[in-house]
Amino acid sequence: MNWYKIDRINEELYRISEENHWEKTNIYYFIGENRNLLIDTGTGLFPLRKVLEAIDLKPIDVVLTHAHWDHLGNVHEFENVYVHPEDMEWTRLGLPLPDNKIIEMMTKDVDESNLIDFELPPLKHENPKSIHDFEFDNLRFIHTPGHSPGSLCIYDEKNKRLFSGDTIYEGTVYCHYESTDPVKLKASIDRLSDLDIEKVYPGHYHQLDDRAVDLLKRILDEYKREDKLHHGGGKKCIDKVCVQL
Repeated sequence: MNWYKIDRINEELYRISEENHWEKTNIYYFIGENRNLLIDTGTGLFPLRKVLEAIDLKPIDVVLTHAHWDHLGNVHEFENVYVHPEDMEWTRLGLPLPDNKIIEMMTKDVDESNLIDFELPPLKHENPKSIHDFEFDNLRFIHTPGHSPGSLCIYDEKNKRLFSGDTIYEGTVYCHYESTDPVKLKASIDRLSDLDIEKVYPGHYHQLDDRAVDLLKRILDEYKREDKLHHGGGKKCIDKVCVQL
């Protein structure tokens, strides 16, 4: 089956989406002059590398926006993988979650006909490298902790584009479990609000415009005013953007 939906955004950028998965995960593929850049590797339900090679055959470097299972599912297929040091341990050793819980989330609502040959992928990489040692064209790799300790956003200043991982997306940004940090999430959004952004390419769901950063900032400012910027602060929404603390 054609699990991945491929959209060509322009001559240098593709969006590869898992629209048949409840997570609606997005992967982004930059075509470079000598090497290509892959932002995240999806859920891991189906192999990814051959899909990319059908688009372009240059060597691939991978940058993970963070080390959650739905963003590094096929990471074992690639040699050069870069991540923020604070998510390095999860990338190398795997998330501290039982396999049955990950399988439950990974296969949720997936048609059984697509799971006949399913095996849980490794969900880790033997030798991840620090994002501090990586460059690609004029992209900026910005540490935006909150959703995870080592969350990254990738900023394309020339084209005013932000690739936001799970820091910003339509729906609920989760910042309520132990490894999250609401205060750091607010600081990250404050930092992003200073950038000149016209389009946001999130790790899930649909492309957003510059209002998404402002909406998230307004929500987190409200938590702070109400002295609820902490775990247990509840859920708040403005339009289609929500935060769960």
